[in-house]
Amino acid sequence: MTEVARQVNIESLLPDDVQREVRVFTDRLYRAFSDGGALPAVRNRHEAYGHIAQGFNTLSGAYKHVKGAVDDCERMLESGETGFVGMATTLYDEMLGLAKESVLFAAFAQSISYDLTERLQSIKTPLEELIPDDAGLLDGAAGGEFDNEEDGEETENG
Repeated sequence: MTEVARQVNIESLLPDDVQREVRVFTDRLYRAFSDGGALPAVRNRHEAYGHIAQGFNTLSGAYKHVKGAVDDCERMLESGETGFVGMATTLYDEMLGLAKESVLFAAFAQSISYDLTERLQSIKTPLEELIPDDAGLLDGAAGGEFDNEEDGEETENG
């Protein structure tokens, strides 16, 4: 079997849209974590960046484990050592660890995005803070001057 044929065969086994499937799983994970309170809420972008940096470090650590397993496989090939099957199993385990950390990081990034969006929507500008809530200006009822009017023309006869 040629390399191209093998690649086509492997790709035919994958779902039509792997990224969509991962997104669905990540969304489900995010909801489960959010409902259980496992994800800490972020209050501002600086706090968010701290969590992102920590998640990236964890993800980088998982990547280093994968790279180490690949390097070990290469050393085994060069030296003619036996035990390559065990090394391939180790590589598989490390890849699963990297995938897990990637999905967790994606769910946490979604949580950060949601927290910051909710926070930004609840923040009022200084001008909005000066306007009383019962003034009705923010609800589209600004004085009623142009009610039932189009293009500034009066609707009354006269």
